[in-house]
Amino acid sequence: MTAFGRAESSTVVWEIRSVNHRFLDVSLRLPDDLRDLETPLRERIRKRLNRGKVDATAHWIRASDDVGLDIDENVLGALEKTLTRVEQSFQLADRPSSLDILRWPGVVRSPERDLDAMKKEALGAFTKALDALIDARALEGNRLAEILIGKLDAIGELTETVRTIADAQDAVIRSRIQDRIRDRLGELAAQTDPARIEQEVALLVSKADVAEELDRLIVHIESARMSLDGSAPCGRQLDFLMQEFNREANTLASKSILPEVSTSAVEMKVLIEQMREQVQNIE
Repeated sequence: MTAFGRAESSTVVWEIRSVNHRFLDVSLRLPDDLRDLETPLRERIRKRLNRGKVDATAHWIRASDDVGLDIDENVLGALEKTLTRVEQSFQLADRPSSLDILRWPGVVRSPERDLDAMKKEALGAFTKALDALIDARALEGNRLAEILIGKLDAIGELTETVRTIADAQDAVIRSRIQDRIRDRLGELAAQTDPARIEQEVALLVSKADVAEELDRLIVHIESARMSLDGSAPCGRQLDFLMQEFNREANTLASKSILPEVSTSAVEMKVLIEQMREQVQNIE
């Protein structure tokens, strides 16, 4: 699910992004001083998220009192003595520039910081950024739930339309099946036992009955509604239901004798595919 969360403290800025993914995939970009927090950070994410590709990035904020350079006088003094001895021994005329001296390892040192306090502060800021991300995901999830419920309503209406058509035109279905059998038999129809034809018609009418598929579609609709109305993560359950929806719609299309039923089955499949794409965004 696409979302973004940001939070900062006096020392660190966190930015967390998530995009659609079938499973949970976490990537952390941390300063070296925070590397030992990677495991607890991943655990915090796993406890609160179930799906999505999550990228979390931390940046240290340079404090105003960290702008100046802290010179190690001991290292600088030792370097000066060493340079003097080298110049005297080898009679060198050129001395290194001030910038060269500052680049010498250990001359400029980082101001001492309370890393334990900074890590604790970083964890607190991370929790706030994660809260913001989850709030954004929840907002998008509510919008997606409204869209999916609208699609479920449309599938429910199509299901009832097919049921009404099938119930009202049972005689038409039987007649069309009889016509198909007679067309296939051709001239042999006159030599065929009418009772045998009627048995074949009854068998084909039974196979063309779509009541079972319609009942299952209603059950799937109710299951999807219950999942969307609940507070638990439901993305994977909805993934499974989309497969079941598609299976019933395909069976309905293959069984249909009436063009009106075929049209409704195609419309269902379009709605189911639209739902399947949206379900990928659900937690």
